[in-house]
Amino acid sequence: MSLWKSKKPKPTGPNRDSWPDVGERLKATVTDLYPSSCAVVLDEYPSKRAFIGLNEISAKWGRSLHVSDHVQIGQRIETKVIDVDMQKGYISCSLRAIEMEMAWQPTETKVAVGSTITRLCPECGSKLNNSGEACPCSRATVK
Repeated sequence: MSLWKSKKPKPTGPNRDSWPDVGERLKATVTDLYPSSCAVVLDEYPSKRAFIGLNEISAKWGRSLHVSDHVQIGQRIETKVIDVDMQKGYISCSLRAIEMEMAWQPTETKVAVGSTITRLCPECGSKLNNSGEACPCSRATVK
């Protein structure tokens, strides 16, 4: 007899009453907001409801302690499943995991050695020079 619990195989095919796997990336729709979490319905598993805790909503959670600053009811989001408890009927997801994965992906833009990089104003998008002058929109200054 094994000490490890045997994992039941996940049903295959169009049966969407099954459970998602941990690590699976899914599209979801936000249905409810709570003080420290939000509830979502998983698009690929419409009969399943998942929760995203405040600490899993954003990697920048320290700036805002309100769930409504990050997601809104009806918003479609991409989540990653981080925990599934079939006995309790509980699915936990993360937006932060998706955000962190995207932060480490290489950029598509390649710059040749010796080329000039043009700075753009973060407010209006106009070109900035390196002389320290203010942007025409007068909201940003080159440093």
